[in-house]
Amino acid sequence: MTRFAAAIAILASMINPAHAVLLCKTHAGLLAARDACRRRETAVDPQAIGLQGPRGLQGLSGPTGLTGPTGLTGPTGPPAPQAPAEPPAEIVSVRGPCTGTPVLFIVPSDKVLVVTDIDMGGAQTLTTLTEISGGVRTVRYSTVFPDHVAFATGIPFQAESTLEVTCGTINDGLDLFGATVSGRLIGIP
Repeated sequence: MTRFAAAIAILASMINPAHAVLLCKTHAGLLAARDACRRRETAVDPQAIGLQGPRGLQGLSGPTGLTGPTGLTGPTGPPAPQAPAEPPAEIVSVRGPCTGTPVLFIVPSDKVLVVTDIDMGGAQTLTTLTEISGGVRTVRYSTVFPDHVAFATGIPFQAESTLEVTCGTINDGLDLFGATVSGRLIGIP
């Protein structure tokens, strides 16, 4: 090992990584480790003379820092577009005498029927609402009641189904008013 390399090794070992130390070349050509080079000395780059070793391994990640304060509220965004207006629902009524003969109503293919009211007149009647869809009969509502009834509110009948209203008196009295089923036809979106 040459004296120059030994001097460099000694100087490099004296460098404390906690604070910056410069290598300074004196006017006589010697290297000195100093906090600052003197007036007639020149700073020497340790990489330029081969004093820097190979790159070390990646260090461990440090702990996560504290969460910063909440930022300011941003500006108000533009208003949302207006939703399309829902088409008005059509009101329908299915009326028939309470003779036991069914009255049929076919729900259009682009709508749903929602029953809103059943009025059975003044006689004691048996009224049944049946949905017929795809050949399947489903009793959706059945009641015996002597007067106006609104318990069937909200019963839906699907598009292309048939609403069958059957009404009959259960005593020998005459029903002068018949049965009326009212509802709303609502378009399918």
